[in-house]
Amino acid sequence: MERIDWVRGRPLEAIQEYGRWRQAVEQADKGDSTALVAMLRSETAALGLEARQLVADLLERHRLAKKRGRQAVPAYKSTPSEAKVAQLLAHVRYYRRDNRQPFNKAVRLALLAWNEEQRVPKEGTGWGFLASDDYSERQLDEMIEQAGISHKEIESLTLAAGGRRGSTARIRRRRTG
Repeated sequence: MERIDWVRGRPLEAIQEYGRWRQAVEQADKGDSTALVAMLRSETAALGLEARQLVADLLERHRLAKKRGRQAVPAYKSTPSEAKVAQLLAHVRYYRRDNRQPFNKAVRLALLAWNEEQRVPKEGTGWGFLASDDYSERQLDEMIEQAGISHKEIESLTLAAGGRRGSTARIRRRRTG
C-alpha cells in the first residue's frame, strides 16, 4: 500500500490504515509514543507514503531525547557472539517458515550453513542456505559430525531458538521496549 489509490484498488483499507497511523502519531505528538512504537514494530501495519510523511513530520518537529537513568543498549549494537546467534536464529526461522522444516532439522541446517560460510566465505553473497529437502535426518547428523559441530552448539542454538537463553531474551527485550 504505497499510496491511497482512489480510482482503482481498495481505498477503504488504505484510508483505515492511514487513520491508525494518524492516531498513533497524534498520541506521540502529545507525549505518549507507545502506540506509534507498537505500530512501527508490527509486522502487519502497512507503512504507506502518507503514513511515512506523518512520522517524518513528527520527527522533524520533536527532538529525540534519551530517557533518564541507565541507557539500554541500542538494538543495532551487539557483540560478535550475539550477532552470530541472531544470524543463526534468522536461518532457523527461514528453514521453519519458508521451507516448513521440523524444528530440530531447521536448527541443524542453520548450523551447517553457518559452518560452511565460515569455512569457505562466498564473496559478497552472505552465507548460503542449504537445500533442506535434499538431506535426510541421518545425512544431516553425518554432515554435522564431519563438520565438527559439537552437541553443545546444537543444544545452545536449540535453546536460543526456543527462547530459553538469557542473551536471546536480552536481545528480544531490547527490540521490544
